[in-house]
Amino acid sequence: SLISKGVEMKNHLTLLVLTMLVVFLLAPALISTVKAQQQITVRVGYQPYMTYYNWIWAYEKGWFPPNIKVEFKKYLSGVPQMYDYAAGKIDFAMHGTTPVIISHIQKIADVKIIAVMYIFGLDIIVPPESPIKTVADLKGKTIALRLGTALEIFLDMALLQHGLAPQNVTMIDMESADAKAALMARRVDAAIMDLPFEYSLIKEGYRVIISATEVPGACDPNIISVRTDFAKEHPDIVYTMLDIWFKVADYWYKHPDEAVDWLTERMSKDLGISLERDYIA
Repeated sequence: SLISKGVEMKNHLTLLVLTMLVVFLLAPALISTVKAQQQITVRVGYQPYMTYYNWIWAYEKGWFPPNIKVEFKKYLSGVPQMYDYAAGKIDFAMHGTTPVIISHIQKIADVKIIAVMYIFGLDIIVPPESPIKTVADLKGKTIALRLGTALEIFLDMALLQHGLAPQNVTMIDMESADAKAALMARRVDAAIMDLPFEYSLIKEGYRVIISATEVPGACDPNIISVRTDFAKEHPDIVYTMLDIWFKVADYWYKHPDEAVDWLTERMSKDLGISLERDYIA
């Protein structure tokens, strides 16, 4: 009858609507599951400092989920990382705050700070026989450092604190390894060093005339950043990366001897020098 056919058609339509509703409701979860299962390569830029190795440890230990492959690229300073961000060559990086500030001002790359880590120190170092005893003695001297970084900010603040201006010294732009070599060859009067480059110099009798800890506001926090486009496309990966980072930090805190042994070996390899265990510890 027409009534029975109508009821049957109504039942079919109801089933169709319910099916479409279920598909609509489950679609985001299904898409998210598919995306999560897709293999993705995450490119990380790091510098050879002890506070930047969490993800490398995690990758070597197999702590990443199977759908995330991580590639690492080593840098000696943060500004080149900003340019590689702009070129789409890296997705995450660890560095100081200065490169991000420079990137923002010069519109180099669109990045976001997602975590703040360790506060590292900087030192102004001179040779053992140098007549330079205080910051005031730097007037008219030549200083090697990485310009456009936290090292330059530290020097400017230290000079001002002691009645000098940046114009009272000659700054020579060098990567830390080159600045170390220039200081050892006595081609410059002083150099601003950060870890780990100052380590061997201090052991050989080079003197620290002032540390960033003695200049209020001069200590630059280490941060983790991410390329904004990557974060928007893969927010789940960002959360996973941070979760792994802090799990490693927690593990190192609970197993310090294992962490120190591994960091000593790994940083020695990256830097091409033989670090002693007490440097890391």
